[in-house]
Amino acid sequence: MKTTICLILTAFLVIFAFTSNTYAEDYTKLSLPEGARARLGKGVIEQIAYSPDGTRLAAVSDAGIWIYEIQTGIELNLLVDHTGSKDRPPLTSLFTFSPDGKLIAFKDGKRKDKTIQLWDTTTGKIIRKLTGHTSYAHSIAFSPDGQTIASGSGSNFRLWDVATGKTIQQFEIPDKARAKGVAFSPDGQAIAVGRSGNTLHLWDIATGKTIQQFEIPDNARVKGVAFSPDGQTIAAGGYYNTVDLWNVDTGTHTGTLKGDGRETIGDISFSPDGTLIASSSYYTIHLWDVRTGTIFQEFKTISNVTRVSFSPDGKTFARGSRNSILISDVRTGKTLRTFEGHTSSWGSITFSPDGTLLASGSGSNFRLSDVRTGKTLKPFKGYVSPAYGVSFSPDGQILAFAEAEDTTIQLLDIATGATLQTLNGHTNPVYWVSFSSDGKTLLSIGVSRTPERVNRNLRLWDVATGTEITTLNKHSEAVGTVSFSPDGKLLATKSQDNNMHLWDIHTGTIIQTFVGHTSPIHSVSFSPDGKTLASRGQDKTIRLWDVATGAPLRMLEGWTRPIYGVFLFSPDGQILASAGGKDKIVWLWDVATGTILRRFRHREIVTSVSFSPDSKTIASASWDDAIRICDVATGKTLRTLRGHTRGVYAVSFNPDGKTIASTGVENGIVFLWNVPPSPEKE
Repeated sequence: MKTTICLILTAFLVIFAFTSNTYAEDYTKLSLPEGARARLGKGVIEQIAYSPDGTRLAAVSDAGIWIYEIQTGIELNLLVDHTGSKDRPPLTSLFTFSPDGKLIAFKDGKRKDKTIQLWDTTTGKIIRKLTGHTSYAHSIAFSPDGQTIASGSGSNFRLWDVATGKTIQQFEIPDKARAKGVAFSPDGQAIAVGRSGNTLHLWDIATGKTIQQFEIPDNARVKGVAFSPDGQTIAAGGYYNTVDLWNVDTGTHTGTLKGDGRETIGDISFSPDGTLIASSSYYTIHLWDVRTGTIFQEFKTISNVTRVSFSPDGKTFARGSRNSILISDVRTGKTLRTFEGHTSSWGSITFSPDGTLLASGSGSNFRLSDVRTGKTLKPFKGYVSPAYGVSFSPDGQILAFAEAEDTTIQLLDIATGATLQTLNGHTNPVYWVSFSSDGKTLLSIGVSRTPERVNRNLRLWDVATGTEITTLNKHSEAVGTVSFSPDGKLLATKSQDNNMHLWDIHTGTIIQTFVGHTSPIHSVSFSPDGKTLASRGQDKTIRLWDVATGAPLRMLEGWTRPIYGVFLFSPDGQILASAGGKDKIVWLWDVATGTILRRFRHREIVTSVSFSPDSKTIASASWDDAIRICDVATGKTLRTLRGHTRGVYAVSFNPDGKTIASTGVENGIVFLWNVPPSPEKE
């Protein structure tokens, strides 16, 4: 099981070694949390934006806001607040540059965080926090002169003075409806705020008085708001695939742009000359003629589209479609250029202010491309999605790596990054690879795409030749985690059929079957000396078995709920640690007596544990974003490490005992932490 915990961690370490560049060492040290030595990986891309002068690019990820210099691609800064809420964030945050590019207003994705942060983009420091909202902010915008910030929170809407951070004006949306969408007029004198109901409000900024209140036909709720470039027209898009238009001066409704009525509009934006409106919904992009109220162009996609962007001259626009970005001619609708390589249509697309560059980000892909040629100028490295099929050879010279959704396995030379062997044979994606202790054999497990997700075979490979040795095919149900014996001659496997099998690696035959659990087994693990095998089941027990005879040795009980999660022996073989499930507890057991030694509690479910090499210290990770380092003998917490934002997926001690590596949940970030000295036993 310890190998399992290390898989994702080791993947990132090697991936970043292979993708290193002249500035890699710099970004790993930026804005580190207390106790951390380095950050490997930058998180999963959420949003991107150019500075107004086009010299910098900001990217929001789980790590914070990365600021890049466009010309060189160098990371200038990482904006991150280590004192913020420790609640896990949802998928999106809000951020925007000030008109002069010197500040960024940011509301992170933590739902219980009610503050808006103002960051200095040069120093990377928070210069002000805007406090006063009683619930989380869901919209922010700078005024055209950069002196005012507007933000909506629930039915409360505020204007803030950027210089002092004080509230200038407060507005309450009638009937306690939520503010949905916000836009300053081009002259900065008025602000439009959509309502979660069917009204749109226009306020005078200087007096705080209502200028106009627009009723949206057919009770369509507002999702997005935009002013035309001349400030004479205001548009509101929302449910039922409609965009409504009003004259700002008279308040008259000038038209409704109607789609097929079955989709919800996400983004709306005017073309630079104000004659067209682009709207995006789940599977359709519309370009509307503002003067006639008709659809000018319509584009159907086979995957969700969340971003549409006009070029600065208004002649082209970019959109996401499946795993590509398409640039099309506005007048003809013809696709002019296709940018391939993204892993998702979800993300962000934006033109540079001069229209020559296109920045795009989705998932683990973030790149800068030349609009005219379609070539990628800079792939910003370090944004890596989780990978499960990864393992180091025992001598550390080879990496077995299977990317997500890939059916092949690559054996890579650690020193050069070159592919030594490509292992072909699986017909479904590989989610598990593991070396034997002598490094000569590799085990791999795939995952079926059938509704039952059943995989009844495991494959053993000769590392030197890349040939398949044998397929293990005796389980009647899906095979899960496995464990090599310390000498590499045996393999223990568990499945959903309540049984555990012991295989002879060289012959591919079962030499022992362990029967006793009354429900599916979740994990198996060899003791360090290879004489004992432990299994953890859904029947609320941990069972210890004699490897030589198959006889049960001991049963550990005490849980009131099924046992899931992590499971491993201490390096000296005297303690067994288990954790997981809804009890949020790490249990330490005396292997010799079967008694409970200690229990450590987290605020959320425990995802991973790891012993120090001397067995004196244990690290545990949890969905509560914390890593606790505890003294095994006394149970005292020696240190709590915080820096992850979506929970911690795995934690592992380095063999030297001086460093801990941890990886976040689904965000491609690994932290390396300094470890306090192990306590001396009395």
